[in-house]
Amino acid sequence: MVWVRKGFVFLLSLALLVSLVGLALSVSAKANLTHPQKLETWLDQSNFYSSLVTNELRDAQQSATGDTGAGRIVLSDPPFQAAVRSVFTTQLLKQYTSTVLNSNYAWLEGKTSTPNFTIDLRPAKQKLAQQIGQAVETRLTSLNLCTNAQLAQLQSTLNTDPLAIPCQLPTVNPQTAGTQATAQVNDSESFLNNPVITPNSLNPDGNKQGKPYYQRLSSAPKLYKWGQRLPLIFGGLTILMLMGIFFLTPRRRRGLRRIGSVMVLAGIILVAIKFVADTAFNHAEKQLFNGSGIGQLQHSLTGFLQRLEAQLVKIDLWFGIAFLALGALLLGILWLSRDKGPKAAKVKGSALDTPNEPIAAPPASGPTNRGTKSSLPALKQPVRSKPNKPRRPPRLIQ
Repeated sequence: MVWVRKGFVFLLSLALLVSLVGLALSVSAKANLTHPQKLETWLDQSNFYSSLVTNELRDAQQSATGDTGAGRIVLSDPPFQAAVRSVFTTQLLKQYTSTVLNSNYAWLEGKTSTPNFTIDLRPAKQKLAQQIGQAVETRLTSLNLCTNAQLAQLQSTLNTDPLAIPCQLPTVNPQTAGTQATAQVNDSESFLNNPVITPNSLNPDGNKQGKPYYQRLSSAPKLYKWGQRLPLIFGGLTILMLMGIFFLTPRRRRGLRRIGSVMVLAGIILVAIKFVADTAFNHAEKQLFNGSGIGQLQHSLTGFLQRLEAQLVKIDLWFGIAFLALGALLLGILWLSRDKGPKAAKVKGSALDTPNEPIAAPPASGPTNRGTKSSLPALKQPVRSKPNKPRRPPRLIQ
């Protein structure tokens, strides 16, 4: 029966270790991953919004490399990029990001059956087109007419970008050029070719023919709900395991000692997770983002993940320190209150070695010599007093 109880106590100790570590990890995940406001703050701190505009401009420029001709605007022109940054401000991008995050969290929490958001970039694109047309008209109006040498040079290069030419062509009307530039930006398939973003059109894989992400991740809401319940589940399991170990252990002090040891081990594991996660993330960052072709958007996403990882392991570290402190305190109290026993050593032949029972006289064997003294000390017998008898009166001699 004792071995059965010891086996149960061992299994409960393993379950307690898993519960303690799971409690810390689930609390950390719930504190950081269930609040979209925190994600927005980390994205802002990682310069995600400015790098998003830079990445879109770079992709548009690469896709429009062969789209050149007379009077065509080159997307790498500084005036064009300045106009894009003035229209797609950080505040506007934050608003779009907040809309997407809140809609997806409502879907994960079960408030809506599917994510429901619509990001319409057409007004911003029209505003950008108007600014580019106005910039072209203003610039061409301020330029002098081209000389014959400049005309010959422009004809040889076949480059009549209205935002880059050094002079005004005699055959180009500034107002007409501005209108053409506005139409060019509005009809551009290189920059914001899909200005309306919905859950059906937003596909991280870039495959427009594939299923939407919320269909491929249809089990995400259930997992999200269970993830929110994990702290309560692990907390309840921890209490049950503590009670089981305490009451199933044959000796209560031994049960408390086992609980303290498990808590110390859980604290060591959580502290180790913090340092292992930091080392692994730094190593992965050096391996994945060591190339020269890595863009600004990838660096900002790396910064976002780094902040997220730092917050997650920070809570794990605090839990680890708390478990270490509680376990060490419990073991220290048990060690100080242990039964130390007698401090003085027993001396052979002393009174401490003498039993408390009376020593019986050895039985007599063989004839005894009355005149010989015994080597054993004589035992004093209690003297019994005899009752006084009444004296008889003396007899008279008759």
